[in-house]
Amino acid sequence: MNYTGWLAPNGKHIECDNYGHDNLTWEILKKYYKIEPKKITVLGREDILFEKGWCRIGFSSVFDYGYVIQAKWRYITEEQKLFIQNMYFDIGDKMTATTIANLVDYDIIELSEEQQCFYKRLSRMKYL
Repeated sequence: MNYTGWLAPNGKHIECDNYGHDNLTWEILKKYYKIEPKKITVLGREDILFEKGWCRIGFSSVFDYGYVIQAKWRYITEEQKLFIQNMYFDIGDKMTATTIANLVDYDIIELSEEQQCFYKRLSRMKYL
């Protein structure tokens, strides 16, 4: 399964390819919020979705290889948590260390103490 896309507050995942977030963001704003995003910058459009509780799921192949989830973590809904937990159980080894650390920090998944130390070490390495 391709997890790249946007995750709605109700837990519905809308898929896109790794470079399709801009077009998908545009479609979501028009369809669900009746916002005409033509005059809004790309980052501005994404900020609107973040403010409305959406999570952006992408894939990084540069520094920290794997799936990346961007969200207002403390506002994740139970439906989003369930989707993310299922995603982790399906492809947890394909998530970035930073993403896994966020999932642990916000009690979305539980890891053993040894696993937590490993992922925290990995997430710090990219800043060296």
